[in-house]
Amino acid sequence: MTSYLGLMFKISMNPGRRISELERQVVLDAKASDALGYEVPAVVHKQVLTYTPQDEIVKKVRTITTEAEIEAAYQAAILSAEQIFAGMRTAPPLQGMNLRVHCFQFEQSGARTYQTVVAHTTTAGKAMNHLPAGMMHHGLPQKKDIDLLSVFTYKDWKDLDDFVKEAAPELYFVAHLEAPPTDDSNQVRLRLELANNVYTPQGPVLYTSGTTGFLEGFDPDTLETTLLDRPGLLDEQRLPALAALWASSEHIEGYLEIGRKGVLDSMSATSPNRARYRIRVVHMKGYDFNVEMRMGDAINGNCFGPLQEFHVNIEQPDVHLKEDGTS
Repeated sequence: MTSYLGLMFKISMNPGRRISELERQVVLDAKASDALGYEVPAVVHKQVLTYTPQDEIVKKVRTITTEAEIEAAYQAAILSAEQIFAGMRTAPPLQGMNLRVHCFQFEQSGARTYQTVVAHTTTAGKAMNHLPAGMMHHGLPQKKDIDLLSVFTYKDWKDLDDFVKEAAPELYFVAHLEAPPTDDSNQVRLRLELANNVYTPQGPVLYTSGTTGFLEGFDPDTLETTLLDRPGLLDEQRLPALAALWASSEHIEGYLEIGRKGVLDSMSATSPNRARYRIRVVHMKGYDFNVEMRMGDAINGNCFGPLQEFHVNIEQPDVHLKEDGTS
């Protein structure tokens, strides 16, 4: 049987709070393997193996190949990647986690052994840093199932209920709006910043829709994942920021006046396409938040227009304007 000295794999994991349940993707990097002088079997070219720790890994790998050396290399690469994933103590970054695993075999005391070297990479595959020495694997390929949940202890990041418990009683935000030259409110861009109680931005930027219209890409589930998994935010800020954005979406969709060529409700003669919201978020109880919002000028932040109060329930989610003191 032909002996493959080694292979290079790309293993990625999407962002999310429950590391033990997220889907992983494994791709054999034929170009990199070939550059290292390894013979790459055509049968596994361009095939993507997807799995979660709940899956039967041996069966999953055998959907790609049943050739012993290749099967063993896949198993070694997956075990090494899971060692890294299980060792994480914070949520994966927004772009997910990307690893490069160099897996090679050698003889040790007459037995085939697999050694791996692991590096973090960018989404384009460029290595950013090599991790501590990889794992050494004996007795591969395993014929019985590899139970990743028993081999590793995963530290799942926080559930929604944990963030509810830690949410600040009261927080202030400033949302900056910018409208391109159109009367379509879906195209209005939004950037949310933390502020003090007189609505002076304090940083950091908690959310930005970038060059895309805020409502155009608005999805409660995606937005929740974006804020709850974003590195660098304090846990007490996450749900209030989410409530502020949901209230902003309700205001933009139903109450924001936008004229021809992107003119907003703005007091500024020099920046008629820009405005801002002053936002105060109060945590009521459980998943319920009260959001007070007033329109302000983009230049000096002076308020104009009526105060609007929204009730936001994070769990459902439910967002609606409060009228006459009702919730």
